[in-house]
Amino acid sequence: MQIPFFAALKEAQNVLIAGCGGGFDIYSGLPLHSYLTSVGKVAHLANVSFARLNESGCNTIEGKAWIIDAMARELDYFPERSLVEWFARQDREVSIVGFSRTGVMPL
Repeated sequence: MQIPFFAALKEAQNVLIAGCGGGFDIYSGLPLHSYLTSVGKVAHLANVSFARLNESGCNTIEGKAWIIDAMARELDYFPERSLVEWFARQDREVSIVGFSRTGVMPL
């Protein structure tokens, strides 16, 4: 018997794993990210961020989301950047989309 969640993902090629509480929520999605990439899926990471993304130096998407990558500036509180750095230490180039706290409709 297969868990329905994984059955629903069987045909998916691209999956977005997003944390929605701000802060370190996206870290809880890392086991799923690891599994999906191990079976050949493209797994994207995103997070509602409490960081001052407008000061991150990252590229913006419509002013409501930022692509957090290795070029992100260091900020006092920036868990998404720490995760990008962790992936880099694993020789993996992973970027994370950081959502500003604007709400669902604006995003």
